[in-house]
Amino acid sequence: MIVIGKVLYIMTDGLYLNVDHDSIEIGKNKKLITRIPLVSLSQIIIIANVTISAYLLSSCSRAKISISYLSPYGKYLGTFYGSEIGNVALRMKQYEAFTNGTKISIAKNIVLGKTINQMALLAKYSSKYPDIEQTRSFLSSEIENLVDSNSVEQIRGIEGECAAKYFSTFDQLLDGCSDDMKFVERSRRPPKNRFNALLSLLYTIETTNCIAAISSYGLDPYLGYLHEIHPGRASLACDLVEEFRSPVIDAYIIKSINLKKISGKDFEELEGMYSLTPNGKKKVLTDWEKYKEEKVMYKLWGKEVPIKLLPYLQSQLLGQFLRGDIPEYPPFTDWR
Repeated sequence: MIVIGKVLYIMTDGLYLNVDHDSIEIGKNKKLITRIPLVSLSQIIIIANVTISAYLLSSCSRAKISISYLSPYGKYLGTFYGSEIGNVALRMKQYEAFTNGTKISIAKNIVLGKTINQMALLAKYSSKYPDIEQTRSFLSSEIENLVDSNSVEQIRGIEGECAAKYFSTFDQLLDGCSDDMKFVERSRRPPKNRFNALLSLLYTIETTNCIAAISSYGLDPYLGYLHEIHPGRASLACDLVEEFRSPVIDAYIIKSINLKKISGKDFEELEGMYSLTPNGKKKVLTDWEKYKEEKVMYKLWGKEVPIKLLPYLQSQLLGQFLRGDIPEYPPFTDWR
């Protein structure tokens, strides 16, 4: 468990949560672990199998503390708001931001964070592959253009050019892997090779995690700022996942291929479309979930947090920005 700002994150199975003397008591196996004053919290997010008392629910309702439930794999299950808590005011702020200049500010910062993260990933390999510095220089120059952009269309254009240049370096980053694991170029529907199949799978999984994170804070995951709105598309989740592509997903895939943890035998091909075999999927997803348990320094709060919490922390910041609690939405940038 960890407290970030006024949000309590519960991530350990088997805990029991109760309230005594206006404090949440957290225990396990009939032993008290810690006490947290109710007044210090505004929200509880549970990502584990735990037991909570009816008295805790009633106390949180009176204190206007929402409780969000997610499965251990990050599926959003729902939120208990109590009789006096709602998300209408926050969603109205979200909708207002879409219709004014705030939309441009949010979209710009998301792409800024994404581009900085792309540069950070490439920096890890630049000493071994000097040509990569040319790509980093290009990304740096595009950041200047991004700062001066005044429309979402311009921002999308810059993001697309940066992504194309960034992806063009991927095969250089793969250290002696076999040809069947090469990146070649980005392909999506369908993925035309194994690398792209892996990218598409993990991008999709992380987007669903972003849907859960956004929903747990009472925001509408279908109203985004960078991505266009389409029926059935969780545009805000698509926005948020951009910040985690390079430092979380791309870095994991490149490292896993270089370490030979993933190979061509883990995939199957059907009519030109590649996907993981059942055993390959089990292996990758098991390792992926283990990887997301690793802790990293979250600089803004000065605390170490599991990688899997990053979408929740960024959703928390977005909500704070939309409410007017902070002057600007700070994108997530690489911690390493």
